[in-house]
Parts: sequence; C-alpha cells; structure tokens
Amino acid sequence: MIQAVIFDIDNTLYDYDAAHAVAFQALTEYAQHTLGVDPETFEALHQRANQLLQARTGGDCAAIHNRLLRYQILLEELSQIFDVSPMTIRRDLQHLEDQGLISRFYGGAVAEQPVSPAGDADQVKLYRDLISQYAANPVAENDQIFINGSRTALGLLDFLEGKNVQVFTNNGLVCARKYPSNLRITMSGGEVRGQNAILTGDCTMRNLLMVHARKAFIGCTGISPNGELLCGIPTELGINETMLSHSDRYFILADHTKVGVIGTYASLHLEKMGTVITDELAPAAVVEQLRYIGMEVIQVTKGHPGEN
Repeated sequence: MIQAVIFDIDNTLYDYDAAHAVAFQALTEYAQHTLGVDPETFEALHQRANQLLQARTGGDCAAIHNRLLRYQILLEELSQIFDVSPMTIRRDLQHLEDQGLISRFYGGAVAEQPVSPAGDADQVKLYRDLISQYAANPVAENDQIFINGSRTALGLLDFLEGKNVQVFTNNGLVCARKYPSNLRITMSGGEVRGQNAILTGDCTMRNLLMVHARKAFIGCTGISPNGELLCGIPTELGINETMLSHSDRYFILADHTKVGVIGTYASLHLEKMGTVITDELAPAAVVEQLRYIGMEVIQVTKGHPGEN
C-alpha cells in the first residue's frame, strides 16, 4: 500500500526557468524601485550570494536550493552598500515601532498617523465627501453596483443624479435618506449590526451570491501597504469578499487616516488588483507601495477632486 508520494515539481508541474525569470524580474524591479539598486548591481549581488551560499554549505547539498538562505546572504551584501548591518536596520525599526512612530509590515515600514486634534474632524469629513463625489464618476448608465456598509461608499449615491443605476447594498442607512428616482436600490437583507445598521449573516450572503455587479465600492477600516483590507466588523469580512469576487471592477474608498493601517484581525488580502480612492494627505510611501504592487491609486484634493 502506497502511503506517500514524493516528487519534484520543478519542470514537472511548471516550467522552472520561465517561473524563475518572472520572479527574479519582479525582485529586481522591487530592489530598483524601493532600494535604488540598479538591475546590473542587483544581478551581480545575486550571483555573489549564490557563490557565498555554495561556499558556506559545501555546494553539493539540498541547502543550496534554499532561497531563504540565499536572500539572507543577499541582504548581508546589500547592507554593505548602505554601510549598515541587517541587525542595525532591524534594531532601529524595532525602536521606532516601540515608540509608536512606525508600523512595520512585511517588506518595510510606514510612519504612524499622528492623533488628529478634534478640529481636524471637519477636514476628514471634507475629504470623505470628496472621495464619495469622485467615486460616482466611474459609475456608468445602467450599471449594477455593490455598496458595502461604509458611509463614504453610501455617499456616492448623492452624486448619481441623471444616471439609471441598480444598487445592491447591505447598508441599512440607505433607508434613512432620499435618493433620485433613477436609482433602483435593493437591500441584501440580514441581521442588523451596530449603530451603522450594517446587514450581515447567512441571509445577506445567500442573496449577494446570486448577484453579479459591474463595479463594487467598498469602504474599510484601513488598507495596509501590502493590500490587506481591514474591516471594522468581522462578520462583514465575508460580505466584502463576496462583493469583490462578484464584481468586474472594485474601488476601495479610504481617506488618509485609513491608508497604511496594519492589522490581522478581520482582514482580507486583495487577490485581484483594483482602485484605491483616497486623498492628498495619504502617506506618500504607502501610496507608492500600493502602486508598486499593482493597485491604481487616485488622490482627491480640495481644489481638484480626482487628482491621480
């Protein structure tokens, strides 16, 4: 009786050379884009790391295929270029994180947003309204759209006058406002959760699974530099994921206080790339990182909503 089968997937289930070329090109672009290391230098460092790995392991062993070891050596070589040690880099980042000045994420770090004075609430509200206004622009005549439990996402309905649009939403606050007669609004049904009247539960999921929309507009608690979407209500996590997967395009609506937020609780990874609509105060490093991983990022400004 066969109890286990062991086989090498390289050049069996996939073409190793083609896969390696694509992965190495992505790594080279990351090094150039993030670290300022040109492709020729990075390739030379990579070859040097391979040589050092073979020398340290003796060459003829399985460890020479270990990419973790190889890129640890590559990190050591890069640290010499910047005249710092990997340990120094990690220690300094840890110190800054302990002081609450940064949040670390896989591959980097981002400065924490300072606590906003009470007077800044009006500015945040202004930017959220501008984001709602801009989000109405991609909506076309006869579109079917998803809107989740976000107030900012719901706000785009105020700017759809003149467009015949079918709206599917789990946002219970839609019942408390009047909208143009050209909008056909269908609620998902479900259990009402929280003061924002967000509908969740099995009923909500069943109804959403029967719908496919052209566009989804998703508000969130935060979006990390690596494309993790945070949800304030854990039970809405699956609902947001369903809206994303059952739409042709999606738009994440997040003002600057939500861009760069790191967390693991009630979060989902954005598998397909979409559009983030934020504002001009969003951290530049996070905006750059989101664009680097393939997201389109649009930043509204007070003077010109919808600046790219």
